[in-house]
Amino acid sequence: MSHDDLAWLVQHHFKTLTRREYDWVFEFDQDVSLVATCLWRLVEAGRIRLTNQDDGHQFGLPAPVDAVNEVNHRLARASVEAVELRQGTLDLDLHFSTGVVLQFIPNSSNSALRYAQKPSDLCRLQSARGDYLLHVQHQVRPDLEVAS
Repeated sequence: MSHDDLAWLVQHHFKTLTRREYDWVFEFDQDVSLVATCLWRLVEAGRIRLTNQDDGHQFGLPAPVDAVNEVNHRLARASVEAVELRQGTLDLDLHFSTGVVLQFIPNSSNSALRYAQKPSDLCRLQSARGDYLLHVQHQVRPDLEVAS
C-alpha cells in the first residue's frame, strides 16, 4: 500500500478522539474513523506536543495530561491536507490544515493502526508478519471492541 491508497483521507475534517480501554478512536467527518493501538503523537512546529503515553501523567503540571481534551482542542475543525505513509515501518503521518501533524508509529510488529473506515471501501495494510495494521471497514463504533 502506498500513500496514494490513503489519499481519500485528504480533506476529511477531524471530529473527535475517544479513548477506549485498549485503543484510541480518531473520528472524522463522513463516517471515517482510525482506530489506533500503537503509539501516536501530535507534532507542532517540528516539536512533539503530546503523545498517547502522556495521558494521565502530571509531569509537575497543575493537573494530569488529558490527551483526549488536548487533541480535541488542537484539531478542532482541522482538515487533513496530506497523508504520508512510510514503507517498511508503516509510520503514518496526517498533516492538518492547522499545521499540526498527527503521527501513528507502530511500536510492535503485531499492533499498529488496527483499522480505518471509509464507507463502501475496503483496504488492508499488512506488516512483514502478515498482521493487518490498517483496515478500512464499513462500520466502526467507539463502544465496540476491536477484533484482533
